[in-house]
Amino acid sequence: MVGSRQLAQVSDFVEEASGKLILIGDHHQLAEIDAGGLFAALTTRLPAVELTENVRQEHEWERTALVELRDGSVDRAVAMYRQRDRINIAATTDDTIHRAVQNWYRDVQDIGDPAEVLLIGHRNTTVEQLNRHARALIAEAGLLDGPTLDVNDRTFQAGDRVVCLKNRARVGVLNGDLATVTSIDAERRTVTVRLDRTDRAVTVPHWYLDDGHLDWGYAVTGHKAQGATARRAHTIAGDGVDREWIYVTMSRGQEANTIYLTDPEPGNDECEHLTHQHPDRIFALIAALGRTATEPAALDTGRGPRTLTDEQLRQRLADVEVGLGANGVDEESSIEYLNLEREIHARHRDKLATVAYEPPDWVTNTLGERPADYDRGAAWDVAVDRALRYRTEQGIPEDAADLLGPQPPSSDVLQRVAWIAARRATQSDLRLLTTEQEHGRSAMGR
Repeated sequence: MVGSRQLAQVSDFVEEASGKLILIGDHHQLAEIDAGGLFAALTTRLPAVELTENVRQEHEWERTALVELRDGSVDRAVAMYRQRDRINIAATTDDTIHRAVQNWYRDVQDIGDPAEVLLIGHRNTTVEQLNRHARALIAEAGLLDGPTLDVNDRTFQAGDRVVCLKNRARVGVLNGDLATVTSIDAERRTVTVRLDRTDRAVTVPHWYLDDGHLDWGYAVTGHKAQGATARRAHTIAGDGVDREWIYVTMSRGQEANTIYLTDPEPGNDECEHLTHQHPDRIFALIAALGRTATEPAALDTGRGPRTLTDEQLRQRLADVEVGLGANGVDEESSIEYLNLEREIHARHRDKLATVAYEPPDWVTNTLGERPADYDRGAAWDVAVDRALRYRTEQGIPEDAADLLGPQPPSSDVLQRVAWIAARRATQSDLRLLTTEQEHGRSAMGR
């Protein structure tokens, strides 16, 4: 789930150290949150070692179904799960939650350990409901003991399943760590847990708890479940699921994996499960699994400009423009030119929003804060917009205090001409921001 920009930074560090970068992952699982696709693109361009043997699922048919799902053979995968009653359909959302939790609890009783049975929800609201119902059953069964500790709207007790929501090296926990509470110190307000990942006991301090970084872990989201292994897993699918999400959640259990869907009554507009365009939940599931959240890499979609620095972006635009003039218009170059221009405009928009929200010294030293008066505020916006465009085009460093940066030397004719043109363009805007015309001119560093 590492984005392309982060991966590029890691690659640069490794290259500077003359090291070797080894990437390990599965681009058929949950997609990157940021711009991504680079890992998948590299697997098609560079030598790659692929592990093809599934050693988690015990049943051969389930290993086959996951291969079908992974490769996009959705109909065959769904048919295999359906033939073995692994697709559970309820009439309402509440029925779906109730049925999933009851089946989860039956498995917990059968196995004897809540850590060996996963509940997975697509949305945080679903996970919240699942956690409350599951925890109530565990408490009623007398599987929790010892003192309790109330933190915000959560009560923790020895025997509780919990999940860590924040990386904290000094505590020894990672975001997504699942654990079982072993003891409570009510006086010091600490919770001692045994991590599934390391089978090691760590004590969670009060400040970690007070910040809301520890939650019940009977049910988790698909992102938190990725990487986890249990004997059995129950997945509640909602609107917006895709092939990667289902592939991850339906491959957590070694012995069995079951998916739960809601089949709403006709006209029930409040149902949020899957989509109203498919009243048959099986067809809806097949349609959902036909969607992929995987984003192609920029180099595979013509979105390469996003990975370039501002200087590289301007240089590439100039090169493409020269090529179009010399060789005539062709489709590939024209598309690249439009993508480059679009990226330049997008970056300028983002920078302008940042500057307007928190004006840097090079703005306030000359223009002051944005005036409350409508006309003068509009003039301030125009002046900042023009100055920012000039600074970006000329590569003026951020720490240059003057609005247009230092005056270029006479020997640099092109930069000198650009500076004069920018200076003249902003002077008319400055006149509306000051009562003295000469004050505006002197502020430009004339």
